[in-house]
Amino acid sequence: MILLNKRIPGVPLVIGIGVILAVVLFAASRAPAAPSISWNPSQVVGEVAQGQTKTAVVSFTSNQNLTNVAIWVVPELQHFVSASPSSFASLGKGDMVTLTLTFQASATAPLQTLEGTLHLRDGSGKSKKTYAKPLPVDLTVCRCIVDRGVTLTYPTDWTSYSSEPE
Repeated sequence: MILLNKRIPGVPLVIGIGVILAVVLFAASRAPAAPSISWNPSQVVGEVAQGQTKTAVVSFTSNQNLTNVAIWVVPELQHFVSASPSSFASLGKGDMVTLTLTFQASATAPLQTLEGTLHLRDGSGKSKKTYAKPLPVDLTVCRCIVDRGVTLTYPTDWTSYSSEPE
């Protein structure tokens, strides 16, 4: 005998939970992905002599359109690294954007290697969120001679002298 009007306890609850779960999973899969940044080069490693300034050019692309973007250097590097331009009103998806990084060290800067990152951030002042992925920057403040792209680094206990030919 088949009973068509018989209710099974708990079935409406199970069906209701299933519908809610399906809606939540569908909505989560439709949420927009977070912006992603690709850098070229993928890391910057450099040296700057005490009392000198040096520049490097990097570029990046975003996988999404972005507005109100600020360039932010972590505090560990802020006295030694700056980026120009430092902000953008808008960036187009896939557009290659070029930044000039300036590395500088005072004549009395401690000899050290600094590690940090350069970030693209939401510059609207609301969230300060960083768009993935930051650019790793390793900078060595050295006692060295930099001339025409060639760097000669020498031990910190050495002294350099220049003499005139006799």
